[in-house]
Amino acid sequence: MRDLIAHDARQGLARYGQPLRPDVAAGFGLHRFVWPVSLLFTLPWLLERRVPLLTLGDVALRRHPGAVELTVRPTEFACLPEDPAAGSAPGRTVPDEPALAAALRSALGAFLAPVLTAFGPEARRGPRVLWAMATDAVVEGLCYAGGLLGEQERVRAELTALLAPGDPLDPARAPGAGDRPAPAPAPFTPGAGFAPPASGDADAPAPERSRASCCLVYTADPKDMCGGCPRVTRR
Repeated sequence: MRDLIAHDARQGLARYGQPLRPDVAAGFGLHRFVWPVSLLFTLPWLLERRVPLLTLGDVALRRHPGAVELTVRPTEFACLPEDPAAGSAPGRTVPDEPALAAALRSALGAFLAPVLTAFGPEARRGPRVLWAMATDAVVEGLCYAGGLLGEQERVRAELTALLAPGDPLDPARAPGAGDRPAPAPAPFTPGAGFAPPASGDADAPAPERSRASCCLVYTADPKDMCGGCPRVTRR
C-alpha cells in the first residue's frame, strides 16, 4: 500500500510541481488500485455473466510509469444456470440475474473491504466516503471499458441497475416503517450517478455522471477539478 501511495506522490510532484498532501496522494493511490482491480469482477460479469470469486491473495498489482501490471489466480466464479460451467467444480450457480448482481456486489465488496480499511487512515476518510470513492472507481472503470467496446449505453444501463437503491417494497419500507430512504446496494453508494439527457432528442449528448466523492485534486491545482465533482454538482 505504501508503495502505491509513494508512486502517486511522485507522480503528483511531477505533474503539479509541488508535493501532494499525504491524504490526497493516498486517495489517488486508492482510486488507482480499485479502478483496474474492480474490472477483474465487473468485466466478466458484463461480457460472460460470470463473477470471479477472488480474494486478496489471488491478485497482485504492480504499477510502473504509464502502465499497471495485474497478476490473477482465478479459482471459483458465480454463474447463471444456463452457463456451460454451471454445476462444475469452479462454477457456483445462482438462480437468476438479480442473484448474480448480488453476488457481484458481495464478492467485490468483500475483496475491497480490507483494502479500504488499510487506506482509510492514510486517506483520512471514514467508511462512508471510502465506499463512495470505491463506487466511483468501479463505475468509471467499467464505463471506460464499455467505451472501448462500443457498449456505452449498455454499461450505463447495467451499472444503473447494479447500484440501484433497494426495492421500495422491501420490508424496511413496509407500512409503518416511516419515510426512511431505500437501502443502499451495500456496501456501495446507491445510484450510478448518470444524469438523464438534457432533452428527449435522440441526438442529445450521452448522459454525464455525478461522482459520489471528491478526489481533492483541487488542493494541488484549483483549476484541475474533476467533471461531475460533488463540490460542483451538489451546490
